[in-house]
Amino acid sequence: GLNSLRRAERLKPGEAEMRRMAGLYGVLKEYPRALKIIEELTRRKPEEAGLWIDQADAVVHLGDRNLGLKLLGRAGGLKPGEAEMRRMLGLYAGLKDYPGALKIAEELTRRKPKDAGLWVEQADMAVRLGDRELGLNSLRRAEGLEPNEAETRRMEGLYRDLKDYSGAL
Repeated sequence: GLNSLRRAERLKPGEAEMRRMAGLYGVLKEYPRALKIIEELTRRKPEEAGLWIDQADAVVHLGDRNLGLKLLGRAGGLKPGEAEMRRMLGLYAGLKDYPGALKIAEELTRRKPKDAGLWVEQADMAVRLGDRELGLNSLRRAEGLEPNEAETRRMEGLYRDLKDYSGAL
């Protein structure tokens, strides 16, 4: 476990190995060590949004919400791909930065308008922000896209939160 990772660090690993090591340190909840590796990778490739997201995730686990939000903002300025944006959405929502999460959800629904799950995410953030109209519109969009069972259950809960019981049936 940890001893093997520490030995591997001393061997001057390449970028791919460093990414795996940082991920393993994260799994082991060794966030300071993961962050050290991610910071080095980010210095080498500052144009990679995913590294800034990894860094944000690590600092959030270390208790620095504000720095996490700042790093997510930096990642957002680097044209992140869909998978990276989904990670950002989860981090923003986890940090209860619902305006930031909604902004990401809206961009994702523009990019993938036929993804029911993204419309459910957008509805969730709208509900959390008290935007009933956007919440209902997003849920209706999701309904028309044949959501899966988990998305349907989540939608029912959101309809209840919006006190729209016809949609919750």
